[in-house]
Amino acid sequence: MRAKDASDAIASKLELSTEQRDECARTRGGKRFNILDRTIRWTHQLGKLRGLTANEGSGLWRLTERAEDKLENIRPAVVVTLFENDAGVVLWATAEALESRLADRSIHLVCTSPPYELTRRKAYDEGRSESEHVRWLTERAESWKRLLTEDGSVMLNLGDVWLPNSPTVSLYQERLLLELVDRLGYHLIQKLYWENPAKMPAPAEYVTIRRIRVTPSIENIWWLALTPNPKADNRNVLVDYSPSMRRTLSRGTNAGTRPSGHFVRDDAFRADNGGAIPHCLLVAANTASNTRYLRRCREAGIRPHPARFPEALPEFAMRLTTEPGDTVLDPFGGSLVTASVAQRLGRQFIVGDRSRHYLEGGILRLFP
Repeated sequence: MRAKDASDAIASKLELSTEQRDECARTRGGKRFNILDRTIRWTHQLGKLRGLTANEGSGLWRLTERAEDKLENIRPAVVVTLFENDAGVVLWATAEALESRLADRSIHLVCTSPPYELTRRKAYDEGRSESEHVRWLTERAESWKRLLTEDGSVMLNLGDVWLPNSPTVSLYQERLLLELVDRLGYHLIQKLYWENPAKMPAPAEYVTIRRIRVTPSIENIWWLALTPNPKADNRNVLVDYSPSMRRTLSRGTNAGTRPSGHFVRDDAFRADNGGAIPHCLLVAANTASNTRYLRRCREAGIRPHPARFPEALPEFAMRLTTEPGDTVLDPFGGSLVTASVAQRLGRQFIVGDRSRHYLEGGILRLFP
């Protein structure tokens, strides 16, 4: 739009009187000017300097892509409710602002995948250095201590970061884990791992071109808690028995002492417990290209979140560590995978993100 059109639109939005809209002043040289028009033109000039606006010619100017991204991100300390139903609430807010509004001991599970510390900034990244990122995540975990119930858990999904111009990996995850355990007093209950068998070979320079590294397919999930004995029951996440285990259940196994020294009783491996205890490696591909979420985003003209994690991860965490009616928090909600799973499993959810755009796409998950 043109600067004058912007002035008229702002005057209308602010319900300025005709006198306020037409108020003028004079320069030192005595030249008369409209105060609002001049303010708008100056704002446009500042926007150009900051890369937020650009001239289109013929007196027209527009917002740049960078400006549109900034407008999608909430300001610090502001919390806006975008969606609410009986299962939970979606808040447009930074993690810090969201956490500050929540009651002590009100959260049974923090299940989240924070923005990764990135050497090359992406749209959903806040552009912190490694040390700043570790400090920021440590601050977030410190606030979670106040929010968690005494037997609550944190499931923290973190991905590897490659150092620039090198086939080596950052140690930010290990540094963060030491901070959480040694300084904040969290207990590391277990290291879980998510394998995405369809993971892209990265960084391509060192995997497919120089052929130094192999394809990385594993991401860490730190399971942390305030107590060494958090609420959890692995009977809620049993998996189907393998065919060989079913044969063993039907006929039993040879009793006696094994070469390892372990003694096997006559009745061992005969109890059918409804399934096998899962291993700590969670295998879940993340390549679906025609999910309901993606279809609804396309229909609504919304750009989908570029770093979604599969529903299998929050579902496993919730079934293992919570009960129906418990409250799950995800302060980095992204496309609201955690909220969608919580709603389906009968858990309450409080989910937030600083990007309104991604939240509006994620809210589409919460409708039938």
